[in-house]
Amino acid sequence: MNLKKIYGLIKGHRFDSYLSIFESENPGEEYLNSINIDVYSINSLTQKDTFPSNKFNFEKANAPGEDFKIYFMDHDAKFDYFSFFEYKFSLHDLTLDDIGTSIGQAKYEEYHNYTFLSSFCPAQENDSFGGKVSLLLFKNFAFILLPKSLRSDLGDLISLVSDGHEDIIENPVFFNMVMVDFFSQGYFSRLNNLTDQNSMIEESIFRNKNIFDEIRAFREAVVFYKNKAMSLARLMDLMNREIGKENGDVEKRLKSFKDHLSYAAEEYGVLKGSSGDMLNLYLAYNSKKTNDVMSLLTLVTSIFIPLSFITGLCGMNFDPAVSPFNMPELKWKYGYFYVLALLVSIAIVMIGIFVYRGWLTVKKEGNE
Repeated sequence: MNLKKIYGLIKGHRFDSYLSIFESENPGEEYLNSINIDVYSINSLTQKDTFPSNKFNFEKANAPGEDFKIYFMDHDAKFDYFSFFEYKFSLHDLTLDDIGTSIGQAKYEEYHNYTFLSSFCPAQENDSFGGKVSLLLFKNFAFILLPKSLRSDLGDLISLVSDGHEDIIENPVFFNMVMVDFFSQGYFSRLNNLTDQNSMIEESIFRNKNIFDEIRAFREAVVFYKNKAMSLARLMDLMNREIGKENGDVEKRLKSFKDHLSYAAEEYGVLKGSSGDMLNLYLAYNSKKTNDVMSLLTLVTSIFIPLSFITGLCGMNFDPAVSPFNMPELKWKYGYFYVLALLVSIAIVMIGIFVYRGWLTVKKEGNE
């Protein structure tokens, strides 16, 4: 998982779902054919049909007697979602605003003819950041806005729909449960990835790698996903109050989903604490390495201090012809070699003392 990329996305909010504001003066058929819609029937989820958005017929899709269908549309910055949904669906202004936001908090709202569910969902099948998923649930169809980064997870969502298709046919409100389950799986998948990344970072700390930026990116990702998981857990409480009181099965499922998300949020909290410990460990380890280098330099300097003193003493220019006490060693036949032997002896003795006291040791990198 590319944590540095995720960190940049979190800090810069560069998501692939943005609202383009009125790129056309006429939000009609001429403009609304710029994006495709995929449709699945609840009774034949293995077959997919694709058609341009301008061919979408709201009255036909929501007509009684029609098979329940699921429509998928990509988030695309070049497409005018505001005009499309206003023209085709006549959605409430608050819903249009929520669809237009890049991420926001998890939200569930009920209106007279549809419900709106929206939440951030981490990617499961790839290392991308994830994105905001929005569901418009009507009586006979569901319309889902899915970011391109989650297209690889579409098979998992279809599989969940297939497992619960009987409940959805009996009561479309169960489609909300499918979406919540899909969101939850995304958080657990990313939790597993981050747990593995946590172990890799801990190992990298002791391999002398400069991973400060990676630790920071890891911590930012954990905090972000923890906050979003908690937001979705709070949404479960809201949905339970709105629809759980009317259906015991729905209430049990929502409670189960909330328990799972609460557990995920707690695990994200553990990873957050671990990231702080890793950061402290990394800083302490680098501080130790710096101290080791400074200690080595100090020992080397200590060795050369007496050597420098002796060579400086021998370098004084006193004339021995003036006085027999002026550097008589200059007249020694082997004076130069005596001084060299003295210098080498002092260096060897000092190194021996340092090694004996444990101040100077040779360590293998694997044992550091």
